[in-house]
Amino acid sequence: SLLNNTSSIRLFLAIRKLSLVLVAIVLGCDDGTSPPLSSLSFSSTSITLSSLGETYQLKISAKTTGNGDFQNPSVEWSSVNTEIAEVSKTGLVTAVTNGTTEIVARKGALTANISVVVHQKPTNLVVSINKVRFENIGDTAQLYAAASDALGNVLLDPNLNWISSNTSVATVSPSGLVTAINLGTTDIAVEVENVSAMTNITVSHWDRITPGYKMTCGIRTSHEVYCWGNNEHGQIGDGTTTEHDRPKAIAEDRLW
Repeated sequence: SLLNNTSSIRLFLAIRKLSLVLVAIVLGCDDGTSPPLSSLSFSSTSITLSSLGETYQLKISAKTTGNGDFQNPSVEWSSVNTEIAEVSKTGLVTAVTNGTTEIVARKGALTANISVVVHQKPTNLVVSINKVRFENIGDTAQLYAAASDALGNVLLDPNLNWISSNTSVATVSPSGLVTAINLGTTDIAVEVENVSAMTNITVSHWDRITPGYKMTCGIRTSHEVYCWGNNEHGQIGDGTTTEHDRPKAIAEDRLW
């Protein structure tokens, strides 16, 4: 009986010791699968997203208490400003609008931050009018331009730069207002960062007007031909039989 009691006590102590070892192992692990961690870090201090809606997968590294490397530990993710960029539970960052925010990775008392800059980069630029004809010196026309990023989102606040290739013919204001100065032709360019677009400007007046049967044709100082009036037989030369009350530009390769 004494032998049996002694054996039972030894078995109890062995089981208790094993239980304590297992508890120590569990408590010593970071999440049951990783060792205790001493720090979290990113490979860079910041990332830049150049289109709204663009995504970027963050990866985080950690150091163990034994100064060993541990890749992609399980952490909680959060964005300091979700109006600038959001982050998913897996660390996927999505650009929302232009600006700067920070993404925070947290594991217990440990944290690591990375700066996220959202700055739309223009890849396409379109001008509202690709050709403007002025009939009088002093006339004006307002041009508009829209730039978009690689995902097709319009730039929210582009810094447009308007330039006239010949200011003696037409000038352009910082807001895109074109003013006819003298007879001739010029190009108005608009630029934003490394993207540009062009509008052709012509300032001219009538050089010669010749009447025909129920219709009239004229040539401007820019050598452009216009016709208007009756067109029942296609005599205006625009390829239709539609009557035109106002001068209609005729293509240079049109044959009568």
